[in-house]
Amino acid sequence: MMLSHFRKLKALTKSEVKRKRSNMLKEFDGDCFFKIALWPKFIRRKFFSSPYGDCDTFDFVSVFFRKWMLTNVIFGVISVASHVKNPRWKKRIYQLDWLFKNEFFHRDKWFYFDIYETKYLYMNGNKRIKS
Repeated sequence: MMLSHFRKLKALTKSEVKRKRSNMLKEFDGDCFFKIALWPKFIRRKFFSSPYGDCDTFDFVSVFFRKWMLTNVIFGVISVASHVKNPRWKKRIYQLDWLFKNEFFHRDKWFYFDIYETKYLYMNGNKRIKS
């Protein structure tokens, strides 16, 4: 499913991709998630930047793990952002697939910024305390 989604996206023109990204922004802005104005600046920058690196992808996706965001919505955002760098989109597919498959096993180690709590939490919901 993911691969076919990326292939369809690859066939779009840049203006079609921009339109798609703009529509996604409208969906995200308070419709399927918190209003973008409430997001921390570093997450907003990641949403609008392109393309994502490994760390950026993890940071961005981890915000949505605990909010039970639909994986196809996350894949859509990442795929639109990765459109510019042709060789990168396939790498993002595998990275996202691995993250979703392994989140359960790393929930005591991986942490994310919880927008609702406005602090870092481990994937298991425990508060992250810096040492």
